[in-house]
Amino acid sequence: MLFIFIIFMFFSSKKSVVYNDLSQNNDKISWSINRKLKWEDYKGIPDTIKSNTEASTYSEIEVVNSYFEDGIPKYVIQCNFIKSKSWTRSFDNYTLLHEQLHFDIYELFTRKIRKSIDSLNLLKTKKQDTYKYIFEKYGKKCNNYNDLYDSQVYFDSIKQQLWVDKISKELNELKKYQSL
Repeated sequence: MLFIFIIFMFFSSKKSVVYNDLSQNNDKISWSINRKLKWEDYKGIPDTIKSNTEASTYSEIEVVNSYFEDGIPKYVIQCNFIKSKSWTRSFDNYTLLHEQLHFDIYELFTRKIRKSIDSLNLLKTKKQDTYKYIFEKYGKKCNNYNDLYDSQVYFDSIKQQLWVDKISKELNELKKYQSL
């Protein structure tokens, strides 16, 4: 599996915030409890040179809006699946479930970021580097978690189900931080 984690931060000099009306962007699917991935969502071309995997889910955690309120940074972030960069060579249900869980892991870390941002906002933290640290910290943790998931479940349906249950539980524990 190929995983790419992208965060657009308004306080980074090398990246700019991307403001999207997600309802108008046909290349992105925002994570939703009611919307599971389908093979038809995978529009990218398989990478036959760099990858021997069956599918690749390209996800991002994106700042879709940022502003200041009384000098305190506020962020609206969204977990997205990118159709044009996600691809498959397989169309079986097991692989689709595996790929869905990668997308769910990105949502889990999106919620962890939201929770941390809320905590910083409650503390009235104004220093942008503190927020940047949260994005970077959870970005790395998300990538490591996805790698761990792959290393533990590849072609093992019992371990796959354990991870499905584990991620479902973790998402439920952070339900308060689910996007509306």
